[in-house]
Amino acid sequence: MEAAKKNQWMLYLSTFVAVCGSYEFGCCVGYSSPMQSAITEDLNLSTSEYSVFASILTFGAMIGAITIGPIIDSFGRKGALRISCAFCFVGWLAIYFAEVSILKIEN
Repeated sequence: MEAAKKNQWMLYLSTFVAVCGSYEFGCCVGYSSPMQSAITEDLNLSTSEYSVFASILTFGAMIGAITIGPIIDSFGRKGALRISCAFCFVGWLAIYFAEVSILKIEN
């Protein structure tokens, strides 16, 4: 009985982590849309250059969809999730430090 409760909480935790991944992806997709004018002004981008900037996330998702199958075969589902989280974490760190460096330049 105790093992069943532990497994049930692990299921809830795993589901929560998976939903957080979807939420994070949605935040990334929605990040550039309301900021278009500020991004194009700060980076001196044309409309077509901004379009490439905004679509980079989609290209990454396509590459991830193609490569995740072999990664799951090699490392299993949990290992693939860990690898995915590592890439996500590094990406958010890059965004954070890029923002900090831009703020330092402006001041």
